[in-house]
Amino acid sequence: MEKTGKALKNVLAAALLAAFVLLNVYGRTAEAGTLAGIRFCVTVIAPSLFIYIVLSKLILGSAAAGWFAKPSQALFLLALGFLCGFPTGAVLARELYDRGGVSAKRASYICAYANNPSLSFVLGFAGERAFPGSGAGWKFSLLIIASSLLNMLVLRAVFFTAEERAELSKPLALGRSESKSLVDAVSESADTMIRVCAMITVFACVGTLLNELAGLSGLPAALLSGFLEFSGGIALCAELPGVAGPVLAAALLGWAGLSVQMQVRAVAGELLSTRMFLCARVLQAAVMALGAFFLFR
Repeated sequence: MEKTGKALKNVLAAALLAAFVLLNVYGRTAEAGTLAGIRFCVTVIAPSLFIYIVLSKLILGSAAAGWFAKPSQALFLLALGFLCGFPTGAVLARELYDRGGVSAKRASYICAYANNPSLSFVLGFAGERAFPGSGAGWKFSLLIIASSLLNMLVLRAVFFTAEERAELSKPLALGRSESKSLVDAVSESADTMIRVCAMITVFACVGTLLNELAGLSGLPAALLSGFLEFSGGIALCAELPGVAGPVLAAALLGWAGLSVQMQVRAVAGELLSTRMFLCARVLQAAVMALGAFFLFR
């Protein structure tokens, strides 16, 4: 085991050195990818995410959160995650855990089902900008809700014992702790936004560089870019013919990209169960791709 760990460290070190050389050789490409990531953060991500993270932090500690009875609390968190976008589900789970309202495993469960692209992003960028005039935004939204509800049921059945499932049915202490001030909510949300945008920019740069090196275009380029950073992949999906574009875009919305998964991990920290979160992403990607095939035929 020790030899394997040492070998992996050596491989990682070699990969980092190779990346350093490539970034210097293909400096213009790396700069273009970095600028594309920054531009996307400023024009799309910040307007569609920042204010919603602030609001979610304020709502979670307010009396409004306490209005939701136990049967609808999971749906309330799912709705907040969908309205506010990545990584709000992880922000909510971390907040509840830090307040003592949930166990680490339940927080990981919330991370798995309540992290979704925001409604404004789905309707605007993934809908009207990528696939204008097709009603794609509403179709993608329907698929996100349906696949998230399925995720909630499957994850409960697979990862929790009967006793733990009974624990999941107990009400959360929503809105019972001290409310956050606006200053605290804005400051914490700004910190989250910086991490989110930094991760998007890194993966946009990596995706652009890999596509340049491999000479990829069309479906392979969209697949590689979307695997790393889903929004860039969705933009390339718009150029694909027929039903292939929306089907792949739907799958990428469910998968969310390594960039988002790293963002969630950065926010949730030790609370995140990698197996549970990865299972949720794969299941959601598969369900959304299948649903899109029938909706966009």
